[in-house]
Amino acid sequence: MGADLRRGLTRDVLGILRDRFGDAVPMTTVRLAEAPSFAQPITTYAPTSAGAEDYRAVAYEWLRRRTTPCAAA
Repeated sequence: MGADLRRGLTRDVLGILRDRFGDAVPMTTVRLAEAPSFAQPITTYAPTSAGAEDYRAVAYEWLRRRTTPCAAA
Protein backbone atom coordinates (compact mmCIF):
# COMPACT_ATOMS: atom_id res chain seq x y z
CA MET A 1 0.00 0.00 0.00
CA GLY A 2 2.39 2.75 1.10
CA ALA A 3 0.46 5.88 0.09
CA ASP A 4 2.59 8.98 -0.54
CA LEU A 5 0.66 11.68 1.32
CA ARG A 6 2.75 14.37 -0.37
CA ARG A 7 0.79 13.80 -3.57
CA GLY A 8 -2.42 15.77 -3.92
CA LEU A 9 -4.26 12.94 -5.66
CA THR A 10 -3.36 10.53 -2.85
CA ARG A 11 -4.69 12.95 -0.24
CA ASP A 12 -7.87 13.47 -2.28
CA VAL A 13 -8.49 9.73 -2.68
CA LEU A 14 -7.81 9.05 1.00
CA GLY A 15 -10.20 11.86 1.91
CA ILE A 16 -12.93 10.35 -0.26
CA LEU A 17 -12.34 6.88 1.19
CA ARG A 18 -12.43 8.21 4.75
CA ASP A 19 -15.61 10.16 4.02
CA ARG A 20 -17.22 6.96 2.75
CA PHE A 21 -15.74 4.35 5.11
CA GLY A 22 -14.63 6.38 8.14
CA ASP A 23 -12.18 4.71 10.52
CA ALA A 24 -12.21 1.52 8.43
CA VAL A 25 -9.50 3.16 6.27
CA PRO A 26 -6.26 2.63 8.21
CA MET A 27 -3.30 5.00 8.04
CA THR A 28 -0.37 3.51 6.16
CA THR A 29 3.09 2.94 7.59
CA VAL A 30 6.57 2.60 6.15
CA ARG A 31 6.68 -1.05 7.24
CA LEU A 32 3.44 -1.67 5.38
CA ALA A 33 4.97 -0.23 2.23
CA GLU A 34 8.17 -2.28 2.64
CA ALA A 35 6.58 -5.71 3.18
CA PRO A 36 5.80 -6.49 -0.51
CA SER A 37 9.44 -5.78 -1.43
CA PHE A 38 10.41 -8.69 0.82
CA ALA A 39 7.59 -10.90 -0.54
CA GLN A 40 6.01 -11.11 2.91
CA PRO A 41 2.63 -10.13 4.32
CA ILE A 42 2.82 -7.31 6.85
CA THR A 43 1.76 -9.72 9.61
CA THR A 44 4.98 -11.68 9.00
CA TYR A 45 7.34 -8.86 8.03
CA ALA A 46 6.46 -6.57 10.96
CA PRO A 47 3.85 -8.35 13.10
CA THR A 48 3.72 -5.67 15.82
CA SER A 49 3.55 -2.69 13.45
CA ALA A 50 0.53 -0.42 13.24
CA GLY A 51 -0.12 -1.69 9.71
CA ALA A 52 -0.22 -5.33 10.87
CA GLU A 53 -2.51 -4.42 13.75
CA ASP A 54 -4.81 -2.56 11.34
CA TYR A 55 -4.96 -5.52 8.96
CA ARG A 56 -5.80 -7.87 11.84
CA ALA A 57 -8.49 -5.48 13.09
CA VAL A 58 -10.07 -5.30 9.62
CA ALA A 59 -9.94 -9.10 9.29
CA TYR A 60 -11.50 -9.63 12.72
CA GLU A 61 -14.24 -7.10 11.98
CA TRP A 62 -14.97 -8.75 8.63
CA LEU A 63 -15.13 -12.18 10.27
CA ARG A 64 -17.33 -10.86 13.08
CA ARG A 65 -19.78 -9.43 10.56
CA ARG A 66 -19.75 -12.65 8.50
CA THR A 67 -20.44 -14.86 11.51
CA THR A 68 -23.05 -12.63 13.22
CA PRO A 69 -26.56 -13.82 12.31
CA CYS A 70 -28.68 -11.23 10.52
CA ALA A 71 -31.94 -10.14 12.08
CA ALA A 72 -35.05 -11.73 10.51
CA ALA A 73 -36.68 -9.44 7.98
